Amino acid sequence: FIYEKDGVKKEYTQKELETTVFLDTTDAYKFVDRKDKIIVVGDKAPIPDFKFSDANGTEYQDSLLLQPGFKLILVQTHLPKSREGVEPQLARLAHDAQNNGVAFWALTNTSFADVDVYRHHHQLLFPYYNMDATPLKSMVRSNPGLLLLNGNVVVKKWSAYNLPSFDKVKLYMEGKVGPRGIRK
Repeated sequence: FIYEKDGVKKEYTQKELETTVFLDTTDAYKFVDRKDKIIVVGDKAPIPDFKFSDANGTEYQDSLLLQPGFKLILVQTHLPKSREGVEPQLARLAHDAQNNGVAFWALTNTSFADVDVYRHHHQLLFPYYNMDATPLKSMVRSNPGLLLLNGNVVVKKWSAYNLPSFDKVKLYMEGKVGPRGIRK
C-alpha cells in the first residue's frame, strides 16, 4: 500500500499498516495507491473449457449461462456407452419440461453423425450440443446424468439410475423437496 504523509510517499505492507498508519489518529496519512503481487498462483477453474456448440459450430454456452430461471441439463458423455432403456423417460422429461417453460439442454461428446442416428432411433425431439468430454465428466459422472439449475446454481443432480419425472423436478423447483430429496 502506498500512503503519503507530509508530502512524502511510502510503501507499507499489510502488517506495517496495522502498526503505523491505522494507529495514527491525526489523519496525517493519505491513501495514494495499492500494488498487488501474486504470491502463489491459485488453482485453475475445474471447468476451464465450458464451451459447447451445435452442428454448425455456433457456440451456446452464453445462451445457457445467461438464461434466467430453471433449466435442465442432460449430460450424455458418450451416447454409445449411455445406459440403455432410459430414452423414453428422457423424451417425456424433455417434452414436459419444455411444455412447462423449463429449458432443456442436452450435451454430449458424441459426433453429430452418431447423435443424429441415436436421436432418430429413439425419436428424441430435443437437440444435442457437442462439448469436450472433460467438462461433461466434471459436471456429472453418470451417463446419462441430469442437472437442475436455477440460474447458474445447481439445485439437484440425478444419475442414470434415478432419473426423475417432471413432477419430481417440480417439487425441487417449488422448494418442497430439499437437496437430499427430503420433503420440507
